[in-house]
Amino acid sequence: MKRIALLVLVMSCVAGMALAADDNPGRWGLGADFGIHKLLGGNHDYSNVDQFGGLHFRYGLSSKWSLDIQLKYGTVRPGSYAGEDAGFTFSAVWPYYTTMYQGLAGARYYFSPESTLKPYATGHLGVIDWKVRDETANTGAPGLFPGGPVVDGYTNSWDSSKLESMNLTTTLGLGLEWFLSEKISLDLAARYTFIIDNTIDNIGSGTIYGPSEVDANQAMFDAMVGLTFYFGGNKDRDNDGFENKYDRCPD
Repeated sequence: MKRIALLVLVMSCVAGMALAADDNPGRWGLGADFGIHKLLGGNHDYSNVDQFGGLHFRYGLSSKWSLDIQLKYGTVRPGSYAGEDAGFTFSAVWPYYTTMYQGLAGARYYFSPESTLKPYATGHLGVIDWKVRDETANTGAPGLFPGGPVVDGYTNSWDSSKLESMNLTTTLGLGLEWFLSEKISLDLAARYTFIIDNTIDNIGSGTIYGPSEVDANQAMFDAMVGLTFYFGGNKDRDNDGFENKYDRCPD
């Protein structure tokens, strides 16, 4: 069984090397992303590491450039007690959930467009809509979409505020896309998001431990894996009757 699995993996890699030619212009892709993320950049480190999921649309502009549009949803929770750093913990110490919806639009640049393993860089502008929700009264698990009331808390200057906001974001990332076949690819990526002009506690630590413990994070880090299905594309760029993958001079 192990030999069969290894053979399938090798055949997929070889097929990808043969088929992942430069058909990117005019090709579009749909896919899903899954990963982990953590809020950063506040006065404290109370955010745990938690999960997110998302959908993406991609359209090839040239051999090296693609338009990239994404929708992302996930949550984070308070991950440490007063005065402690949460660090890289998946645990939570309080039933507050920060729900985050983020939309991103930007571009992807491929450093080696002819390769099966394509390293790339991304840049996106977007908006994030977040709310800290109180699930204290919920005796069961809140599920993927906590719907408890929005928590009352504080800003960086200790002013009272509902713990919710909508902020502009800029996101930079690096990744590697591996073509398993002509139409299917696997992504591994890391991204860093700047949450612009946030001054409100987006963890709820100021409500739990007092206003001196407000954690108004202004950044987010995430690591993800994605799967994309591609359609279309220009398979014969020079219109000589030979597909790009067989053409010695595709341009």
